[in-house]
Amino acid sequence: MIPALPSLELKLVLNSRGRTQGSRKYQLIDSKEFPDRPGVYVLRYSGHPLSRMQGESPILKIGKADVSIRNRFENYNHMRHVSMETKSLIDLLDELPQPTNVRLIHFLAHEKHPAPLVVDCYFPNAQETPREIEKQLLREYFSAHRELPPLNFGFH
Repeated sequence: MIPALPSLELKLVLNSRGRTQGSRKYQLIDSKEFPDRPGVYVLRYSGHPLSRMQGESPILKIGKADVSIRNRFENYNHMRHVSMETKSLIDLLDELPQPTNVRLIHFLAHEKHPAPLVVDCYFPNAQETPREIEKQLLREYFSAHRELPPLNFGFH
């Protein structure tokens, strides 16, 4: 399966629309270039594979967007305050809802990244849904590496 678009860089930007000086320090995913249509996204390091249980892979997360990929990444931004949080990820996951959003924003804002992060987008044809593409990609990943990508919770 070939992505339908060139890879998009995933980067954080300051929350320039924040109402207070403190909230303007929060970091957000810059989603303006992301497609405004349903599909599947694969978040990965550009050119930097990670050791897995079996082999290596640069893939960090495989996810679906039923409304639009841009909308999905904007939803991650609902946890923008996590970008400035000093508590551990374990404590935050215990305290906050939306664990997927918390994990991704925390990972983007607090981890040192060995290579640029990029997103590949895949779009369903008339005979398939984003869920079916996501499931196929997760199965392929699991088959190759005997585990799911680091930022995926599991099959659902």
